[in-house]
Amino acid sequence: MDFPVVDVELPSQLQTSSELEAMVNLKGREVEDRDVSTGIRIRAIRQEGLRVGAQTGLAARYSMIMEYWSSVEEKLNVTFSFTGFVREGRLLMPAIVQVDNALSYDPETGAATQVQKAYTVEEEARVVTSIPTWRDYVYQVYERPEAPHESLLPRNDEEVDEWKKALREGWTAGVFQADQIYEDRVNQLVRAVEGRHLYRTLEAKNMISPAALRVESNRVTFNGRTMNIGETIYMVGGDAQYNTAADWKPVWTR
Repeated sequence: MDFPVVDVELPSQLQTSSELEAMVNLKGREVEDRDVSTGIRIRAIRQEGLRVGAQTGLAARYSMIMEYWSSVEEKLNVTFSFTGFVREGRLLMPAIVQVDNALSYDPETGAATQVQKAYTVEEEARVVTSIPTWRDYVYQVYERPEAPHESLLPRNDEEVDEWKKALREGWTAGVFQADQIYEDRVNQLVRAVEGRHLYRTLEAKNMISPAALRVESNRVTFNGRTMNIGETIYMVGGDAQYNTAADWKPVWTR
């Protein structure tokens, strides 16, 4: 498997770490091995260096980000609170995205359509067992890689140079990947919160009718060899629906 490398310049504080330097200095035992082509062995060492470097960079960088988020957890719990978006303790509101001044072109008819505001339900209402938090969107622990097999460690100066180069290229790719994953997840979190704020605004204006929570209570049910007593089932009874303009109403804001 070929591991990708990226041509990016990392900030000085992210260009290396004690973990990376420890691996850079790894070296295999000198052995007499004339049966393996030098080119094949160099390529194998490079791929292993890229693997170890990339996985270490990803794990180290994302761990660094999570440590910072954990240090400001109290602020994040307020900024990205989902408490106000859960009704009846079980129904999580939908999330809506707004696009302004959208312009589309139909090549078949030659018509262009301009829309001042477009609202799209990005996440439907759903039943939840607990109130979501920012951790559900962002938190992740990436494991450090397995140690390289001794046969893939460098044995001479040429192999050492290739090993060091591959490790650093892999490290850079791993750090870059961690930042990309983090950015994508934060964007998803922001959309989830802002989209539900927008949903509440549209609901207050009666531009959308709310989703409903359906509850079924059963005294006793049977599931194969299991008997359930006092079972309650929560379901989304109906998705949120847009209302016609005639039903809209103004909302006072300041």
